[in-house]
Amino acid sequence: MTTMMLERQGYTVMGASTPVEAIRLATEHAGEVHLLMTDVVMPEMNGINLFFN
Repeated sequence: MTTMMLERQGYTVMGASTPVEAIRLATEHAGEVHLLMTDVVMPEMNGINLFFN
């Protein structure tokens, strides 16, 4: 639902199911990432570690 709402407002959304996938998407993305929305607790790493990765 959040993806749909942001896209309707004109944002480009890169959705990821895992932190590793999020890192891959951000690395492959040519532009800047302006916003990161994440859970604080995830199976592979926490949101703070994802941000600094």
